[in-house]
Amino acid sequence: AQRESRTAEAVVDFLVQPYRAPAPRLSRGADITAREMLENGLSRVETELADQPEIQAEMRFTLGDILFRLGEFPEAQPALEAASDYITRRTLRQLS
Repeated sequence: AQRESRTAEAVVDFLVQPYRAPAPRLSRGADITAREMLENGLSRVETELADQPEIQAEMRFTLGDILFRLGEFPEAQPALEAASDYITRRTLRQLS
């Protein structure tokens, strides 16, 4: 239960962090679309969470799910597949 709580806190922090910075620094004065923010989030997942595979998988699933619901299927697929692959490997390790 504590591990799940820490994971949930890390996911929320990861999602909220870009909004804590001044907007002009993020957008350089340009409007940012939701899709661009999601794609930026996926890029951050690869670099910032590389040493936290559990949280990385959760974020890939969350961002991929949002992209899927927005109809951005080609962008959603790699994130959802990577999350699924991690969960499958973790489950197989637990069963062996």
